[in-house]
Amino acid sequence: MGLRKDIWRTGIIEAPLATLLQTPDWSEIPCHFLPDMPRAFQFRADPFGVWHEGLLHVFLEIYDYRNRIGEIELFVYDRSFRLIRNEIVLREPWHLSYPQVIEAEGDFWMLPEAHRSKGQTLYRAERFPDRWVPACQIDLGGEIAVDATLCFRDGLWWLIYTPVEAAKKAPSRLHVAYAESLRGPWTRHRQNRFGLIPPVPGQGAHRSRSMAGSCCRFRIVLAPMGGRYARSGSTF
Repeated sequence: MGLRKDIWRTGIIEAPLATLLQTPDWSEIPCHFLPDMPRAFQFRADPFGVWHEGLLHVFLEIYDYRNRIGEIELFVYDRSFRLIRNEIVLREPWHLSYPQVIEAEGDFWMLPEAHRSKGQTLYRAERFPDRWVPACQIDLGGEIAVDATLCFRDGLWWLIYTPVEAAKKAPSRLHVAYAESLRGPWTRHRQNRFGLIPPVPGQGAHRSRSMAGSCCRFRIVLAPMGGRYARSGSTF
């Protein structure tokens, strides 16, 4: 194992996303960093926060370079950002990361990145926040999704993801699927694939592209780890 590794640091910033997008200097915004890693050659990344019953639940990946496996860790904070709980809440034989957690359809759900399992498992909280059970497999017609993200709009659930063959290099395209229920069935969008548009010099974002044959309109924003973000085709 080489000594040169990416090591990420995760913190909680006391500001809404809209404020961060409009504020170039974050130095005056309070930030609460998560505790130091328990071992060397580890990092935490991909945090998702959920407020529930007055507590902030932060779900994120904890990764160890020794075995190259990520697990889903939980930190629970009170409203003063005092840490009151910390534990691993999901572990599988394969790598897990990017644990999107949402509350919908009467339950809490988690959709972690798990493409090494050759599938996409949606988990349901049998007991929130620490007991998660597989609810179903998201069937994308044989396509394997990387970093899939759920959102609800215009009466449908949308799943936005990068197909595994495109994720092996720098993200070059996004695919979209939709369903009436989180459990599916899922339909891949007829206009897949949605290409990322090169950035305009001097601008901090990629341009968006309108696409014909729409049933609704919204904008996809891709925020890669490199620090810049991209907007993809915006009309569905």
